[in-house]
Amino acid sequence: MIFLTGVIVVGSGAGGATVAKELAQSGNEVTVLEAGAYPKMGTERRALSF
Repeated sequence: MIFLTGVIVVGSGAGGATVAKELAQSGNEVTVLEAGAYPKMGTERRALSF
């Protein structure tokens, strides 16, 4: 079993948002880095909602 204490997810696309959500729900501290000019409000927002 792998124990993580802090995770950085690069990119907030559908995959990055989903991974960030799963990691956060399992008790990890998650930071998402995004280089885009505007925050995306579609699938990514739904993936991050708890």
